Amino acid sequence: MTTQLATIKPQELATQLAFAQQRASTDDGDFQYMKFRKGTWEYGADDIEVEENSKWALHPQSFQEGFIAWSEDQELLGEQMKSMIDGAPILQAELPDVGGKWSKQLSVLMVCVSGEDEGVQAEFKSNSHGGRKELSRIIGEIRKQLSVDPEAYMPVVTLDSDDYKHKKYGKVFTPEMDIVEWRGLTDVDFDAADDTEAEVEEAVDAEVEEAVEEEAPKKRRRIRS
Repeated sequence: MTTQLATIKPQELATQLAFAQQRASTDDGDFQYMKFRKGTWEYGADDIEVEENSKWALHPQSFQEGFIAWSEDQELLGEQMKSMIDGAPILQAELPDVGGKWSKQLSVLMVCVSGEDEGVQAEFKSNSHGGRKELSRIIGEIRKQLSVDPEAYMPVVTLDSDDYKHKKYGKVFTPEMDIVEWRGLTDVDFDAADDTEAEVEEAVDAEVEEAVEEEAPKKRRRIRS
């Protein structure tokens, strides 16, 4: 099944993103899953490392925000997400009791537009402080670009990482998305297909491992046939 993402007027999007950025910066689906783990970007059930310097387009109308809850054993207890440009946000006070703590989560859809991963479509979700902060920053850049060129406000980024020393966890990695160009919505194809069971399972695994990031040796990039 294939669906099309809706298109709205740039002025309306700019207004909605202003509220979205304000909500996203506070501390309180259908693609392969993009994961940021231990300083490395990976996607898919086989944990394929993203090609260095490859470019990824982020759909500006696909940002979602919501909450996710885990058990002490790191089992998924609940997840509620909603489009950032579709009315009022989900309120934490109105979430059901699932036996675990709800934490804020943001997501965005992306597609690779260069290199050996070209055409790969993925969804990046993050409930870490660093991940939410970076997505919030991207939202702010989109808002600025709308006032410069309302016909080309889709950011194309390269995926990188930064790190800092945490008193408790030691070296902690944070995701970085460096904007290298802007494109129009019709310049990049985004197709949405139904989730498979394997994709859902890999998403859960990725979100569990994101809770605490730590240093580990880098893996070699997997070779795809």
